[in-house]
Amino acid sequence: NVAATTGLDFRTAAEQIQRSFSAGIGAADLFREKGVRNMLGFKAGATVSIEETVAAFERVFGKGGRFGNSTDELAKTFEGTLSMIGDKIFNFKKVLLEAGFFDELKKQFGDLDKFLSDNAEQLDKIAISVGRNLARAIKGAVDIGKDLLPLLQNIGRTLKSIVDGFLSIFGDISLQKILGYIFAPICWLMGVPWNESANAAELLGIKLATNEFVAYIQFGSLDPEYFTERTKVILLYALCGFANFSSVGILISGIGAMAPERRIDLIKVSGKALIGATLASCMSGLVAGIFV
Repeated sequence: NVAATTGLDFRTAAEQIQRSFSAGIGAADLFREKGVRNMLGFKAGATVSIEETVAAFERVFGKGGRFGNSTDELAKTFEGTLSMIGDKIFNFKKVLLEAGFFDELKKQFGDLDKFLSDNAEQLDKIAISVGRNLARAIKGAVDIGKDLLPLLQNIGRTLKSIVDGFLSIFGDISLQKILGYIFAPICWLMGVPWNESANAAELLGIKLATNEFVAYIQFGSLDPEYFTERTKVILLYALCGFANFSSVGILISGIGAMAPERRIDLIKVSGKALIGATLASCMSGLVAGIFV
């Protein structure tokens, strides 16, 4: 009731009551500011005993007192509900502390600190070993990357040569030219001028038939004046992606080895995945072209 009347939280009100009961109402400075002395009927400067203070609290804030129903009245308001929730949280913390949770937690952390101190030398050796192994792993990954790039380039060139060799049976035709005709309208839709679309489409065809590394090498070997600056930017983004036939093969063989029972499912969706990934790369080129 005291907390509800004064607007103090439960903990602060309890501390102030304790001061009043141990050293008199004058020792509770917050009660003086909140007018509790006047509520109890004590005049300023008057000497009041501890017994009189306790009796006054029971008379004014106890059952049947002037402020005896303050808690019930406050509970009917939103602010009162929040205050009561806060008091319950405080009580929960109090019970938690009294149950010895933090004492046990402190003890366990102390044991952990002692363990780390006693085994510091061994832990240092473990850290050094882990660090060295990570360094070897990073070096190995870099070395694999260095070897992987030429390998992918060779695979792309080989696939292109095989397909072009087969198509040469039908005359002066290659996979690059076929894909160039297919991609020409797409290049135009990306923002490439129509007079450059066929040449730009050939690079997209190379990327699809082989891989992006071969396409970028071909792109970099062209004369600087071969394409306009806007077309160069569009192609730079459109060629960036793993949408090619060799990636589909790697995907099917890699994931198929981990889940052989799903290999057929992978083959069924591989074509759709290739088309979707190719269109995604083209969308990147389209967006890049908007800002050039």
